[in-house]
Amino acid sequence: IVPLEGVEGKSVIAWGLIKHWIDNQFFGHPSGKISLPNQAIFGTSSGVAIDMFYRGLACGVPGINRTINVIPHTRWATKDLKTFFKEETIERFGQKTTRLQYILPAPAIMIIDEFDGFKKQKSLKSRYLAAIIRKGVAAGSKFVFMSATPGVTVNNMWAFAIATGRKFNGEQITEDTWASVASAISSRSNAKPDDNSEKAMTEFRKEFSDCYIVPPRDTSNIKVENRTL
Repeated sequence: IVPLEGVEGKSVIAWGLIKHWIDNQFFGHPSGKISLPNQAIFGTSSGVAIDMFYRGLACGVPGINRTINVIPHTRWATKDLKTFFKEETIERFGQKTTRLQYILPAPAIMIIDEFDGFKKQKSLKSRYLAAIIRKGVAAGSKFVFMSATPGVTVNNMWAFAIATGRKFNGEQITEDTWASVASAISSRSNAKPDDNSEKAMTEFRKEFSDCYIVPPRDTSNIKVENRTL
């Protein structure tokens, strides 16, 4: 448990979760036994990556910059990290297409901070994230999505939904099935997946209610102040 102090918030919760995984030997995840720089990944926006690095050190998380790494979202497509991916050709809906494959073992736990930056499923950085999620879901990895800017359309939540590893109407939620899943959830409120609909988002949260982390708000024990300077 890492207590919140001062202006600390979701980042401390995230580092606390990573430390919990480390303290418990990554709960037997295969990557926890391999000394690679991705046993745990803290992905965040480039503007706060350095702050998140020092926040992890302050939280007493061991192995930072060795087996635990803070990686800006835009860095995946750069020369030094894109070597961890390769293009593969698959058949999708009767047509051949290419997608990225993550060739390293999946991280045991990955934090996706500021995940509102991945609203567009077909963006370049989303393609890299999708490859890691795909590998991680198959390996039993855990993904934690954080953002102070909530999704406003059901389609904004594509990565979160796929990363849960859940099934919808008996079928695994994947990049291929997501469109039908999003349409079905949105239709409950007579909306479409790209509609800015509060009712549709409420339906989405109902569907994935057990996948949400809701920190306790006991102000008598923990006081948190969030400010933008």
